Amino acid sequence: MTVLQKIRIGGVLIVLMIWVGMHPPANALWQAVPRFNPEGILRAPPFEVAPSTSIPVRLDESTVQDLAQITATSAMIVDVESGTTLFAKNPDLSVPPASTTKIMTAMVSADHMNLDDETAFITIQQSKEVIGQSLRLNQADSFRQLDMLKILLISSGNDSALTLALHHPDGYAGFVNEMNTKATELGLNGSSFKNPSGLPQEGHVSSARDMIVMARALLEYPWAREIVGSASTIVQGSSTRQYLIYSTNQLLTQPANFPLNAVSQIKGIKTGWTEEAGECLVTLVEIDGK
Repeated sequence: MTVLQKIRIGGVLIVLMIWVGMHPPANALWQAVPRFNPEGILRAPPFEVAPSTSIPVRLDESTVQDLAQITATSAMIVDVESGTTLFAKNPDLSVPPASTTKIMTAMVSADHMNLDDETAFITIQQSKEVIGQSLRLNQADSFRQLDMLKILLISSGNDSALTLALHHPDGYAGFVNEMNTKATELGLNGSSFKNPSGLPQEGHVSSARDMIVMARALLEYPWAREIVGSASTIVQGSSTRQYLIYSTNQLLTQPANFPLNAVSQIKGIKTGWTEEAGECLVTLVEIDGK
């Protein structure tokens, strides 16, 4: 039985966002899901669990023991509706966030978009210079603004992140500056952004607590839930070439492989991985369809 199975109760909406950072590289995000520790893994450092009397969720002793064995360096679970912290382990530790950075990239980009304008296109720039995850978009091809956000958040395309930054009114540097300005506005105390993709760079960090604030802010955008919850979609550039893109979140693309799916519905948000950061996950979970 998983941790989320144990804490669900009928008739109560519980939405959880889990940030998992600094995992060793692995082949599947299954290793990022809260579960019993494999033999030989050291127990986690001290953590915090909310008292059962303060929240509409009862955390029994067995669940607390399971949570203690989460191997992530930093983790946090929050009830989105009430804002109550259900579980926290090093929530304010600043760590490399990898592609979960793109949550901020999406918001900064959208703040300069009029998504009702179907005639507005963004032209791909410097696609041959992109490092890391890329959809290999055609240089000089153009995409509708909403499709650029889909490429960014579903397939985690660094080519989309770079193009969106270069498309900023003040250029790439202006975009990164605005990422940090928005971080200040949101009250993110453990975050500093150096690039729009989440590539390893000195001083490019965030924390579990900050990621939850960012994810909740992202959900305020009317287009966000549909995009981050998509397992796949098709986008088409002005060259008429179509791209079938798949989510990097295996909890969305391979739900049958995860016991978590038996009792809850994954609504997605963002994954990330670099060798430095390890596997990172910010996810939204709806319990009992309520």
